[in-house]
Amino acid sequence: MSDRRNPVPEGAQKRGGPWTEQKLRVVSDYLHAYCTALKKQGFSTLYIDAFAGAGTEYLATSRNAGNLFDTLAEAETQRLLRGSARRALECVPPFDRYVLIEKDVVRCEDLRLLADCHARRHFQVEVIHGDANEVVPRECGQLQRDAGDRGVVFLDPYGMQVKWSTIESIANTKALDLWVLFPLGVAVNRLVVRAGVPDIPESWQRRLDQIFGTRGWRDHFYGAVSRPTLFGSEEVVRRVRREAIGAYFIERLEAVFEGGVVKKPGVLRNSKGIPLYLLCFAVANPAPKAKVLALKIANDLLRDIA
Repeated sequence: MSDRRNPVPEGAQKRGGPWTEQKLRVVSDYLHAYCTALKKQGFSTLYIDAFAGAGTEYLATSRNAGNLFDTLAEAETQRLLRGSARRALECVPPFDRYVLIEKDVVRCEDLRLLADCHARRHFQVEVIHGDANEVVPRECGQLQRDAGDRGVVFLDPYGMQVKWSTIESIANTKALDLWVLFPLGVAVNRLVVRAGVPDIPESWQRRLDQIFGTRGWRDHFYGAVSRPTLFGSEEVVRRVRREAIGAYFIERLEAVFEGGVVKKPGVLRNSKGIPLYLLCFAVANPAPKAKVLALKIANDLLRDIA
């Protein structure tokens, strides 16, 4: 249940509606374009799925009036989609190496079975049971850009699990492209209360510090502004809007990816049109030609859901 202590219900985020298919289609189409573009360039390619799940995702096709969270999420049904890991493994041409990360033991076993199905293909698949915020930086630290390592990372968390330090580690490689699902409506917007910072519990503030990588969101969202009155001007507290939260996250990405960020991310909405997530893209490769091409492809794919 959602309450003041736990505003984001565990497990609710992986249940989806049509936006789930949109997310998976955009990312898988990008992976195909990416591998096609790099096929004959001699690079060693890597795909990292940091919250790989079990290789399948739920797609909601009906409503459940009794669902406490039906204003944000869709009701679970029996229809399953091929998840991001499965679609990545089916990419043609394939990556040279796949790293599938999952914290849940049972899902890890499912991923290993999925990897076994592709064992005879000419690429390497590694399934890692662990915390993405520990594994991704470790993998990034082993990357050798000068030796021709290149790749794509997909951060598809269940809620606010992604630490900003993980995103920074990806940017610092100068070799990886990033797709990240920012939990705007299902998490962050519910923590950034309109009343102001004093009304936000300390535990919530720490979670916001973690996802933005700074305490600066306090002044950015709630800084005092002057408002003219009949008697001069007065200081009032700015009240943050949902759009401003998303824009701030994009600004934070641009700061570490040196401008290699899609400025209009995909907006994934529920059946009522309420924004749930932002599907964001960034490219760490500083080479102008590579950056321009990556941003063009991502922009084209996101245009229909921007």
